[in-house]
Amino acid sequence: MQRLVDRRFNRARYDAEATVAVFAQLLREEVDLDAVSGEFLRVVQSSVEPSHMALWVPTTGPAH
Repeated sequence: MQRLVDRRFNRARYDAEATVAVFAQLLREEVDLDAVSGEFLRVVQSSVEPSHMALWVPTTGPAH
């Protein structure tokens, strides 16, 4: 079972703490929503290799 989980999530290349740290640093420095969205999708793709992805970002409405 563990081998199936490892294979599914490609754990040989996946280091959650390092990935989150790098992405968190980007969030501290980047203000362009398109750049952050693109990097987020890249990180998810390289980390867990999903067959499909989508990112919904509301573009209208009041800021909270």
